Amino acid sequence: MYCNKCGNEIKEGAKFCNSCGSHVNNTSADMISQNMQSDAETKPVKKSSGYKKFLIGTLVVIALIFVWAFADFGSLSVSDVKKSQLNGYDNLTIGKAFDEYFDDTSWEAFKTESGIAVVEFQGTFDYKGPTSETYASRATVQFAQDPAVSMDYFYVHSIKIDITDKNAPSYMADKGYFLDDNMGSDFIDAVFYNTDFEDWIFGP
Repeated sequence: MYCNKCGNEIKEGAKFCNSCGSHVNNTSADMISQNMQSDAETKPVKKSSGYKKFLIGTLVVIALIFVWAFADFGSLSVSDVKKSQLNGYDNLTIGKAFDEYFDDTSWEAFKTESGIAVVEFQGTFDYKGPTSETYASRATVQFAQDPAVSMDYFYVHSIKIDITDKNAPSYMADKGYFLDDNMGSDFIDAVFYNTDFEDWIFGP
């Protein structure tokens, strides 16, 4: 141990310096050094940037798991409709019947503002008129599932036919016609049994 004033070496435990007589300060350089080392050993080690990245990544994964757990998987999907069968038509799936009957088919799933899940099908076909003439037409069929009613089944919500044939009479062309229950049943029969849809639903 050394004197803080004159630098003379003094014995351990001495209270005064033998050279200059100064009072020995217990907070000598050696003791300060020891205290600093002790403090360094007791302070927490700062985490590396790699550890921070790992921690952030873990939190993101946990957040994604919660999003997956609480996401709404009750929505009606295109595959749900295509692989299902309508009551009374258990010989074919909806997807197979519609894709075989129509050309230029498209399927789309969406939700209405009121929360009803809808799968909309569109496809072209030849509509047969009253005297066996046919007109190029496009059908739109909506399947719907209302969570307020049941999540166990869906239903045919609407069927619409648009005559797209330029040769169609003026009162038929560029108009959309929604089918009522009876005509809708005949239309579904035609689709599943691959026959002509012949109901004369249009008039001057």
